[in-house]
Amino acid sequence: MLELIAAAVAMTLPVADGRLERSIQSDLPREVIESDIAGVVYEAYVDPKGRITQCKVAGVLGNEREEGLAKGICAAVKGKSVKSPARDADGMRMPAVFRGVVSLANNSIALDRFPIEPDVRYQVDQLPDGAKSAVRRNLVVQVDGQGQITACGAAGGKETPDTATACDIVQSVTLPIRKGADGQGESYLYPLLFEFTDKPLVALAD
Repeated sequence: MLELIAAAVAMTLPVADGRLERSIQSDLPREVIESDIAGVVYEAYVDPKGRITQCKVAGVLGNEREEGLAKGICAAVKGKSVKSPARDADGMRMPAVFRGVVSLANNSIALDRFPIEPDVRYQVDQLPDGAKSAVRRNLVVQVDGQGQITACGAAGGKETPDTATACDIVQSVTLPIRKGADGQGESYLYPLLFEFTDKPLVALAD
């Protein structure tokens, strides 16, 4: 397990700068701009060249009745490019999932303000660092062609005891299979949101 985490420290997700959001803003549909939506977080699939090939809406701030309009943002996102693509622990470019924010209000909105559900929620008796409410940790995981996690590390490479614990827990998690141009499952990086909670977990009905 220690080898798996150490190997993952150098993994980096796609990096974007202000040029990407400005480019998206310039292509937004008028009905989105004039809506009561304050901001949208989108989840994009970025190829090894840094080009966005897929997009879906992951969270919306604003009038819930207009959430359907938020999907128009993906039309403006697809085909754009990030500043630099993802790289694995060996520094090789690879596909990755990227979360970005489009602010429709006057001020920029931080990603952590959006109501995004964690990918993994884990119940503990005592929260990390003596926290009083749920604690979230951002991880970077490498997923193989079968959806299995093969490497894990803290986003930004700053490991802590609880990110190491989170990485240990997520090894049994299966993530979506992403297919390459040949139709076969391909390896990619994913920004996994992990949550420690001291509240009972609710089991979903089959």
